[in-house]
Amino acid sequence: MTIEPYDGPRTDLVWSFREAEDSESLLAGYLEEGVVWVARNPDGEVIGHLQAVPRDDGAWEVTNTAVAESARGQGVGRRLLEQAVAAAERAGVARVVLATGAADVGNLRFYQRCGFRITHVVHDYFGPEHGYPDDLVVDGIPLRDQVWFERAL
Repeated sequence: MTIEPYDGPRTDLVWSFREAEDSESLLAGYLEEGVVWVARNPDGEVIGHLQAVPRDDGAWEVTNTAVAESARGQGVGRRLLEQAVAAAERAGVARVVLATGAADVGNLRFYQRCGFRITHVVHDYFGPEHGYPDDLVVDGIPLRDQVWFERAL
């Protein structure tokens, strides 16, 4: 597996972005922002991506990341995340932030194992006012709240 910056059309990766984003309106608003890295298998196929966007407060935000179902559990997500953290460090960024759904306990565990700490929860974030359907469920848990994480560099 290789990790590399992606400079092609972001629309070619929209299938991967949709693995992590259920709001088409939000996705359309950030798809072209920041930098994207992709993970490729030995055949050159994209098996994952990570997008990081510089914020006004000086942090970098991981706005979207996903790994193809067939490649999960093989360290792809961790390598993508570490690539983004290393690039942020080289750029002199003091922290990397990201958010996920409180219902996705796998993501909550993963980000903490990668050195991220919970900073706050935004209650009732995942709803129609942000472009999400009312009936989203993750692992049998209704998706309502957004959990924010931070990793100091």
